[in-house]
Amino acid sequence: MSEVQAETPLFARRQGLAVVRTVFRGRPRYIVSDVPGGRHLALAPRPYALLSRLDGYSALETVLAELGMANAEADILLKRLLAAGLISAPGFQTDMAAPAQPIEGKALFVRRELVELAPFLPTVDRVMGWLFRPAAALLWAVLAVTALLLFVADDGRSDVMAWVGQFDAGQALLLYLIFVALKMLHELGHAVALWRMAAAEGLPVQSIRAGIAVMLVMPFPFTNVTSAWRLQSKWRRAVVGVAGMYVETWVAILAILLWSVSDDPLLRSAAIQVATVAAVTTLLFNLNPFGRMDGYYVASDLMERPNMMQRASAAAMAFTARLFRVRPLAELPRPEPWLLAYWAGMLAYRLLVFTGLVWLAHKVSPWAALLILAVAVSLLVVRPGVATGRRLIAMAADPLLVRRRLLLFAGGVAALLLLVPVPAGVSAVGVVEAKDARFIYPPRDVRVAEVSAPGATGGAALRLESPDLADAQRQADIRAAEAMTRWRQAVSLGEEGAQAAAETAAGQQAISATLAQEEAMLQLPAATGWDPLDAADYAGSWVAPNPRQPLAVVLPGKGWRLHALVTEAEADRLRGGDGIATVRIAGRPDLRFQARIERIADNATLQLPAEALGKPAGGSLTVDPADPAGRRLLNPMVDIWLLPDAGAPALRHGQRLDLRLGSPARPLAWQAVTAAIPLLDPRAAR
Repeated sequence: MSEVQAETPLFARRQGLAVVRTVFRGRPRYIVSDVPGGRHLALAPRPYALLSRLDGYSALETVLAELGMANAEADILLKRLLAAGLISAPGFQTDMAAPAQPIEGKALFVRRELVELAPFLPTVDRVMGWLFRPAAALLWAVLAVTALLLFVADDGRSDVMAWVGQFDAGQALLLYLIFVALKMLHELGHAVALWRMAAAEGLPVQSIRAGIAVMLVMPFPFTNVTSAWRLQSKWRRAVVGVAGMYVETWVAILAILLWSVSDDPLLRSAAIQVATVAAVTTLLFNLNPFGRMDGYYVASDLMERPNMMQRASAAAMAFTARLFRVRPLAELPRPEPWLLAYWAGMLAYRLLVFTGLVWLAHKVSPWAALLILAVAVSLLVVRPGVATGRRLIAMAADPLLVRRRLLLFAGGVAALLLLVPVPAGVSAVGVVEAKDARFIYPPRDVRVAEVSAPGATGGAALRLESPDLADAQRQADIRAAEAMTRWRQAVSLGEEGAQAAAETAAGQQAISATLAQEEAMLQLPAATGWDPLDAADYAGSWVAPNPRQPLAVVLPGKGWRLHALVTEAEADRLRGGDGIATVRIAGRPDLRFQARIERIADNATLQLPAEALGKPAGGSLTVDPADPAGRRLLNPMVDIWLLPDAGAPALRHGQRLDLRLGSPARPLAWQAVTAAIPLLDPRAAR
């Protein structure tokens, strides 16, 4: 019986495995590849020695004795090799099931390999291979610097990000198509780089598979280049990792160059959109080391720190275990600070990605944004929290005590969110207004001859000159005098045209009086509350009439008030608040002061108090593009008037303000829900 058992095949390594010996951090490492399956496993010398001796006929006890390996160590290694599908044995499952992915994660990200690229790579290499030559890299650097300088030195012919303000479903579809096209070039860049780097080391590339990945029902291409692990040089592996981004930056550079030389608005808009998508996807996603993408693998290779995400998660778990005292501190590992910082960066990056997804979805449908938000809360808060709690209880020397601590912590968090009132506030924008202010506009084309400083008294505050007006006044006076003379002559001679002459004289006198009144407007005496605004900048220059830009203003000294706008829901929240607001002058973060709400309008309005609050003028509120004055809102807002406190800095009429208005203290959950409800209005997605 024992002889039969000895001859029975036991653990056997899988047929067709490819092995490459590399050096990692000065130590040998073996990359064992299942080429058809596209899987690769890095093994240290001892695990590889065990794998190489598992021929299916040698007894395990004999192999372990030859290696001097203990049963406990062998058990761990065999489980790892079985899980990777590198060995098999009767009665053992070769490919252990992967951990179940949350259903929310499956809905967000799925990928399938569909086609083998290796047969096509010689042709693709003839088209794109030149990009990876030293001369092409030098040309890329020169063009990149040129494009950057042209972009920075743009003469302001257009607002390069104007298309973002017009973002809608059609714009989203166009950007998605641009994204897919860029990703196709990106993935081909990876494949060509792997082909060339493998050839440089004399390694055949047996498989480079491509397929479709789906994120939030949006498909895009991907390429499996994990066989880059077989490359011995970490620098060549890094080239494979950055190749996709390198190709994308070529597209971005050429798009910016086209944008800079073109005068066609449509072509410029299309070019800047292509450049923006390429830059954002490269910097925010691919180059970012906090996501499992290109930047992560490049950083892992160059730093020689494999599995950074798993190690960072383990460090966070160790920190949490020490925090909840699941065991005596002497028995718990001390996490490395840099791994904790990396874990925090991972979490921040995921929050940023989900925030962007929610924003994009909200542009299409508020309910889609709500669904993605629920998925984000589940994946980033609920599931990790539950899994961490279970892990801590399993690690604990006293599970009951740790369970109580976790329940107390969860109860405290729930109480903070649901029950404890915390200071609330409403963000708003507004402008400074002077009560009963009188604005000075040029009546015609005039020359600014004299401008007094603010607050000047005595003499002329503003003196304008118009030779045309003076000449017209002289001519009108002459014609009026002549008309009076003709009328007097007609009256003295008793002519029939006396009545007509009288009417003509009266008309000429009216014209002369009107011109005299207009000429008087060119001289403004100094008065209390005089503010020249920008008139001093035009001293000695000619200015034309502009009803949207006054030269100066006279403030009657009745004080200042602030005019702000909030949504109807926010106005309802503010009615029961303390009426206190913190105000910051836009562009001057150092100028902050307090103000008190004077009055909240009963009804909503569609009229801006000042053009400066609209997006076309640099503000934050969306206005009707069909309104030539730029002051008609698309969504109704409620007016709020405030009075600044005595300690406010010197204010000027029309200054744009950022305000934080007080409202009753409410629990955080209540504040979040009330802030989210208005976003479900389809009009909010515009």
